[in-house]
Amino acid sequence: MSRSDVSDTLPGVAIAISLVPPLANTGILLATSNYTLAIGSFLLFITNYFAILLTGAALFALIGFSRAARLNQSVHTRRKSIAIVLVMISLIAIPLAYNGYNININNAITQNVQDASTTWLNGTSYKVASVNAENANNTVILVVVGNGQLPPVQDLEQQLDGKLYSRTLQVEVIPSNTYYLK
Repeated sequence: MSRSDVSDTLPGVAIAISLVPPLANTGILLATSNYTLAIGSFLLFITNYFAILLTGAALFALIGFSRAARLNQSVHTRRKSIAIVLVMISLIAIPLAYNGYNININNAITQNVQDASTTWLNGTSYKVASVNAENANNTVILVVVGNGQLPPVQDLEQQLDGKLYSRTLQVEVIPSNTYYLK
């Protein structure tokens, strides 16, 4: 509406790109009973939806539509509109902040376990295969692969003392066999 040189289909394409994939993903995840992931996908959809609404409102305000709309509005209506916008922002910001906090904690735990286990396994044939701190039962799973004598697990526990954020460490050992073919 503000620029005649921009196609009318551009906003539709932008909306379709930002709204359809997370909403479709939400449906697929619900169908496969992955409710936790579905909530995250739906949160992305809601975030994108409100971002589009707020950006559109800000753009219309910049080009002068807000002055024309305010001429016929009462003070009560303006305050109610601002309150609704603030509630919408809060409903999005709180889950996003919580999710971001959990991601930071999981990343810190993963890095702590990765660093400590690499030091712990130094000088052995064992290598870290994976570290998983993102599961529901407050357990960090460390998978190591190799052969021979594993160092005492107490050494690893000492290195990780206080760095697991009240989670339990589970060490899984996978023996590796090397075959040489001629």
